[in-house]
Amino acid sequence: MEQESNTQKRAADCIYEALIRLMDEKPYHEISITDISKRAGVSRMAYYRNYADKNEILLHRLRMYIYQMESVIKTKRDLSQGEFWKTLIQWLYDSINEYILKAGLFLQSFSILKDHLMRVYTALYGLKDDDSEQVLLIYQKLGSILGHIIYIREHKDEADRECMMHRLKHMAEDGLLF
Repeated sequence: MEQESNTQKRAADCIYEALIRLMDEKPYHEISITDISKRAGVSRMAYYRNYADKNEILLHRLRMYIYQMESVIKTKRDLSQGEFWKTLIQWLYDSINEYILKAGLFLQSFSILKDHLMRVYTALYGLKDDDSEQVLLIYQKLGSILGHIIYIREHKDEADRECMMHRLKHMAEDGLLF
């Protein structure tokens, strides 16, 4: 059973890498499941064992990354704001965000990130997800983070990590993110 799980994970990783390489070569809407399967060296059956459609490849990878971030946060109950922002900055610079935007999956990723922030802010800061004012604050924070993602994508060469971390820390200090 474990070997089957490892094989399935390797196939999923190959499929993700194949999609990324194909997206570097041609527009997302021109990429077929057959293209991805061939490039990944897997059968269409192996493809469908892992994903329902090509959007799910990117969204699944995004969820995995977010769950890893949440795991870091949960295991470090005393996580400092600096560590939190460093983890967030690493995520902002991750190429998955660029590919999600290229694929036109902004709204789907927004929803995934919103759910993540709800869990994080609830766990770390005691915000209540049934309080409409606090939920609105989380949406505002999410908008700021998404703005940073888009800025980094559009100014990739100029947007250095230290500068972005400094900006986010100042926003946090000013109460704009917490």
